[in-house]
Amino acid sequence: MPLKVGDLIKVQAAHGVFEVQIVQLSQQRGSAEIARTLYQETPESIVQREREQYAQQLQPHFDHPDIKGRPSKKWRRQLQQAIDRQTS
Repeated sequence: MPLKVGDLIKVQAAHGVFEVQIVQLSQQRGSAEIARTLYQETPESIVQREREQYAQQLQPHFDHPDIKGRPSKKWRRQLQQAIDRQTS
């Protein structure tokens, strides 16, 4: 199904979902700068994406810069000792 000027397309990327309207068509492939001039994101899509980004910022983050992956054996022992001290 070929694209036409005025078509609405939903694009799902790692950083969000975009709804864009085709403004112009090109006969050949070009750079990203040229491609950006061929479509325009809809105002509703911009508002929705900003809402989702704001909601993401409000979510709690449990990342700690010193903790990567599973706890080590030493760290598990330390955690268990701390738990044992609290329950005693």
